[in-house]
Amino acid sequence: MKKILIIILLITGSISNISSLYGQSSLTIDKIMQGEKFTGYSPTTPQWSPAGNKLYFNWNPEMEQTPSLYSVSLKNMKPEKVTLEEKKNLTSFSGTYNKARTKMLYSKNGDLFLLDIKSGTSKQITSTTAIETSPVFSKNEDRVIYQSGNNLFSWDIASGTVTQLTEVRQTRERPDEATLSNPNDKWLNNSEMFLIKVLAERKDKREKAEKEAKALLPARPKEISAGSGMMRAMRLSPDNNYLTWSNMQRGEEKSTIVPSYVTESGFTEDIRSRSKV
Repeated sequence: MKKILIIILLITGSISNISSLYGQSSLTIDKIMQGEKFTGYSPTTPQWSPAGNKLYFNWNPEMEQTPSLYSVSLKNMKPEKVTLEEKKNLTSFSGTYNKARTKMLYSKNGDLFLLDIKSGTSKQITSTTAIETSPVFSKNEDRVIYQSGNNLFSWDIASGTVTQLTEVRQTRERPDEATLSNPNDKWLNNSEMFLIKVLAERKDKREKAEKEAKALLPARPKEISAGSGMMRAMRLSPDNNYLTWSNMQRGEEKSTIVPSYVTESGFTEDIRSRSKV
């Protein structure tokens, strides 16, 4: 708590020095209406690094158009502007820790990383065009479980093997299955198979070939039909026997289109507004 107070006082003192430069002149309505350009910008969104040795925050002491990212180290207590290269390689401020809080999993730009808190080095787990999110440690902390698309995957920390844990598809009932669900259609299908021996033989041959081909395939997760909704917050139980998720159905809605006449292209463009009630 003492360290945080010292950092806040240091930043506040820097702001006071900038404000004092403006305070040398007389106060006018025009200067008051400048807002933060006259009083100075205060630091916002403070966040600690995962190791807790640096405080990051957005600040604009140079009165630029947009604020920049700054950091304060507990060693020198001096605010320093974070460069673009440092910002690019910066680890996430939040993630999932292991039980000992020595490692942290986080997602950045759609890829997964494993951070060693003590050394401060990150190991990249995935590097794909797909978006991997929500990484967590398994019960024994020997695997990393994460979501990609509508399915869950696991990454073995020791071997690096990636295993697909679920096979969830947003599909509706197949037409042939929907047809045969009717008792009359089933009776008609069975009658045709009985009367036409050639069709029955073809069916039997096809089913045997499919059964043999299926037996040669490696073990895959059982397919789960989730309908046509949007899947969110997928979670796997600690024993890997149960899967839960939230299914959200989008309603059909029409957006209000508002024309914009003042545009950069010089042509009238449409602005999509709120949905019609």
